Amino acid sequence: MIREINELILLLDKNETGFTLYRVFGKSGTVDIADRKKDQTNKDIENEDLYIKRECDKINKIAPYCFSEKLHLPEKLQNEYDEIDIDKTIYHEFAGEFANSIKLPDGVMQIGNNAFYNCKKLESITIGKNIKEVGSDVFMNCRSLNKIYLRSDISDITGLKQVLSRISSEIEVTYIKEEKVIAKVLYPEYSEVYDEIAPAHIFGRNIEGEGFRARQCFDGGKADMNQYDTIFPKASAEESVKVAGKIALYRVMYPYMLGSSSEVLYMDYLKNTVTRIVESICNALDEVKYQYENLHTELCRDITFITSQELEDLYPNLTPKERENAFVKEKKTVFIMQIGDLLKSGERHDGRAPDYDDWKLNGDLLFWHEPLQCALEVSSMGIRVDAKTLDEQLTKAGCDERRNLTFHKMLLNNELPLTIGGGIGQSRICMLLLQKAHVGEVQASIWDEHTLEACEKAGIEIL
Repeated sequence: MIREINELILLLDKNETGFTLYRVFGKSGTVDIADRKKDQTNKDIENEDLYIKRECDKINKIAPYCFSEKLHLPEKLQNEYDEIDIDKTIYHEFAGEFANSIKLPDGVMQIGNNAFYNCKKLESITIGKNIKEVGSDVFMNCRSLNKIYLRSDISDITGLKQVLSRISSEIEVTYIKEEKVIAKVLYPEYSEVYDEIAPAHIFGRNIEGEGFRARQCFDGGKADMNQYDTIFPKASAEESVKVAGKIALYRVMYPYMLGSSSEVLYMDYLKNTVTRIVESICNALDEVKYQYENLHTELCRDITFITSQELEDLYPNLTPKERENAFVKEKKTVFIMQIGDLLKSGERHDGRAPDYDDWKLNGDLLFWHEPLQCALEVSSMGIRVDAKTLDEQLTKAGCDERRNLTFHKMLLNNELPLTIGGGIGQSRICMLLLQKAHVGEVQASIWDEHTLEACEKAGIEIL
């Protein structure tokens, strides 16, 4: 049978318990079969659209090659497929290059062989927790797939392990319950290699990458985060800094079943990452000083970590900037964590937009800067807000009206992973290394007359 829903045309067939989805046609790159209208009553069954919607909600199987360019239909559906009357300048078949996001109904329990074969631009798939069976080569050649959205609590029994067993590339899993993000877990890439041992013709199996072990961290269908945390020491040694950093960040952001020792382990890794950044800056200074012997800049490699609340506790009678200057003058190199949220005093250490950085995971790297006799922030290393954090911070900041903005809507609906960030850290690092007093000394830009006059009086040469 052919059904039209949400600007999608579906080719369905009844099975013993529901419907099998065989083919999808649509107008965009998004397939959303999971969308459902709220507040449906019994009398609404008379509405044809709602009837079709409920019919589609009973889809429990995704047929083999459903989203593949290869056509794989039962003989009885071939005629219906041939009779689908669409404007091919508007509609296209969701296969190969056309699908970038697919959302399946909660009722889907079975995904057939090669269901998404060769969907090269598919980036994300949304599934329910009821998956029981996943066929072979389901995601073969899905080169762009990097996100799974699972409508479930992390403590629920799900079919996630079966789905992950078909994906060897790096994949990020986001748990969503009642439209809110509950948790994020990163599963690194892994590879399997079979080596032939001659002359016995025995094949040895070698698995490289901690992604395989991470995919085994389930207990009775539930994600076992305690077991998952045990792989991190080896993952941090073998995986890239980017991958290990994501693992640590997501566990700190969503600490489900996070033991105190594991939390310390993750936080230490994140701090060590900041330490390596400081080392890189100091090494760059050594190289610059080797080239320019008249440069006498001195930087401290030993970094001190402190939260904005701890800083307020140390200097309760000073303003935030005065606290920074006092502490950084003493310690020389400082990373201030958790900037943006309200402190015990009822004030914020520094203004941070609620729709930019995650206040719990935001931090500033500061060095003591002799020319200005103050702390110089060279980088604000914040984790951008996701849907959960944005929801919380908009309410805290009294900015709920921003929920209606296009960008914010997309983020809250999990259509975007994080907000976008930027900064001028590179120019500030140049200021620091070269001992300059104004950013205009190291980057070409346009400045107002007042700034130009003030710099000229101070003997500062603006580029």
